[in-house]
Amino acid sequence: MISRGFLVVLLNSLAWTISYAQTIALPSNVDQVIEEVSRAGACLAPTTGEFLLDSNVIYRSIPQLEETPAVAFDGTNYLVVWRDQRDGYKICGTRISQSGTILDPAGILICSHTGICPGWPYRPGVAFDGTNYLVVWDDFRNEPGFGDIYGARVTTSGAVLDSLGFPVSIAPQNQSSPVIAFDGTNYLVVWYDHRPGANNLDIYGARVTSSGTVLEPGDFAISTAANAQLWPAVAFDGSNFLVIWSDTRMSPRADIFGARVSPSGSVLDTAGILISQAPQNQTSASLAHDGTNFLAVWEAHEASASYVCGARVTRSGTVLDPEGIPISPQSVKHVNRPHVAFGDTNYFVMWAQSNASNCLVCGTRVDQSGVVLDSAGITVSTRGGLGSNLNIITQVILISYSYHLVSNTPSRAELDVRQM
Repeated sequence: MISRGFLVVLLNSLAWTISYAQTIALPSNVDQVIEEVSRAGACLAPTTGEFLLDSNVIYRSIPQLEETPAVAFDGTNYLVVWRDQRDGYKICGTRISQSGTILDPAGILICSHTGICPGWPYRPGVAFDGTNYLVVWDDFRNEPGFGDIYGARVTTSGAVLDSLGFPVSIAPQNQSSPVIAFDGTNYLVVWYDHRPGANNLDIYGARVTSSGTVLEPGDFAISTAANAQLWPAVAFDGSNFLVIWSDTRMSPRADIFGARVSPSGSVLDTAGILISQAPQNQTSASLAHDGTNFLAVWEAHEASASYVCGARVTRSGTVLDPEGIPISPQSVKHVNRPHVAFGDTNYFVMWAQSNASNCLVCGTRVDQSGVVLDSAGITVSTRGGLGSNLNIITQVILISYSYHLVSNTPSRAELDVRQM
């Protein structure tokens, strides 16, 4: 069964691109794959097979991990970044053309704990500003056991401009799981934070310029409500950012809250916006904007099942679907880690789902009025998590994900790409 996974979706001019990591509860490796699907859910290249994303990651004799991928698009190519455990922990990346060509077959080293930036980097996020990418990540170089947030710019040609990385937040104790969006002038980096004196985990942020200058070196609080706020997501609507997160201020089970943040860094909803207060525990939120409204999606947990739900939120912070929208098929009882992107007319929502013997990546289109267009879901990928089964059947998009490969022979880790 899936014990943990991460999905990331964005849209280029032709197709959705999905980058996801799939972790199986087995003592094995995690690999990474990319695939491509059209906005209508059609295969873009159904006869094209897998090809290696990183040729340096094959035939390892000990378990290694390539995990937590993220992806951004620069108008011409993609940049896929991930956490890599070859010969120590690293943040690596590669550029991929829209035709699926790997432009950096040896990979791009962005941060390494054994070299240029020690500190077990983890959980990268990435966005594009019109000139360069900014990659951000968890970094443990300053205080063992407690993460900070660091970043580095990467050019469209794959050059790393900040070879040591630069600190976005080095507050005491732990800062974790950064997400990032760009407003046309500056980036907003958001993370969850457990600094001294806090009641529990809170949501903090900082703006970063395109030149890598942090405009709030001491960062700023977005939510410091009672109990825990964690796992944020962020998107920009042309006027303000919306940040959403899981929140336990009202009960031990998490609700979904949000707040708008202006481009100047002002929090416009200091008490937060209650997006969903359902009986289930609600986690792993994701967010996209369609030019008019946002669509927030999240994982809703019951005692023996989990589903993907969502709600639309206006630019003014009004929740249009206070009862929530069921997105994943209700007949499927174990889904997690949803993510969402917007196309010309519809959203595409992706999630991982599992049963006792297999793991799938599935999705559906959702229109701007909140109607789920593929009620039975679309199967994007089937990849067994047992034995040495490497078969993958997909119907959509350029997808990057990591998966476990298990066999009776020495462990093997690959970073693969499949264009569909």
